[in-house]
Amino acid sequence: MLFKTLTGDEGEDLDLDAPKIYEPIESYEQLSDRFKMFQSQYNEVVRGSQMDLVFFKVHIQREV
Repeated sequence: MLFKTLTGDEGEDLDLDAPKIYEPIESYEQLSDRFKMFQSQYNEVVRGSQMDLVFFKVHIQREV
């Protein structure tokens, strides 16, 4: 992850939105692994709190 320290001297055109990166997902297992990886990263960064998620396969549907 890349973090930028703000000084207050930034111009009005500063873009703080994270870039949207889309990745192809070929299977439910691949998607589940990605979710678990991001959950693990979150739990390592946010101290004093842990996020537990339950993934319901029926709610993760592929759009054609």
